[in-house]
Order: sequence, then C-alpha cells, then structure tokens
Amino acid sequence: AELGACLVQQRIAYTCCEMESLVTSRHRQREYESWGFDQHLDFGPQDDGPSGGIAAYEPASVRSDPKYKPDRIMRFTGESSSKDPWPPEANEITEMEED
Repeated sequence: AELGACLVQQRIAYTCCEMESLVTSRHRQREYESWGFDQHLDFGPQDDGPSGGIAAYEPASVRSDPKYKPDRIMRFTGESSSKDPWPPEANEITEMEED
C-alpha cells in the first residue's frame, strides 16, 4: 500500500513537471515572482527572518503530539548588530559564576 502511494505521488509530480514545461518562460517567471520569495518571512515583531520561503501556520494540535520536537532555534528579540554579542547561554552563566 505504501509503495502504491509513493508511485501515485511520483506520477503526480511527473505530470506537474510536464504541465509546467508547456508554460512560457515569461509566464513562469511572473508566476514565481508573484509568490514573494524575495520577501522576508516574519517570525515575530522585529524578527524579519530569512527570505526565500513561504510562511505557513501550523495548528496548535501539532505541539501536543508525542512526536513533536520543540524548535531548537534560539531567538532573541530586539535590534540586531554585528557589534552586539549573543547573550550567554545558561551553562555559560553557571561556568562564569563558578570562576
């Protein structure tokens, strides 16, 4: 059953690529530009995030799933600057206090 589903997905992807090849380059370029890949993905206030993606919201039920892994990205609010150091992590603070 799983192999059958994979083959169906492969066929759909193939068909999509074939259909896209029939579209002119100019039309395809306009379509891609309309998706806004050059715009930043906002993570929150004052956190522009990277450009080149599509933002999607996930339902709150995702976090209650036992397979859910918390986000490992550490985010710090406020303005960023190459002159400002990163805030120390908890284990670094403990080490500094011990010295």
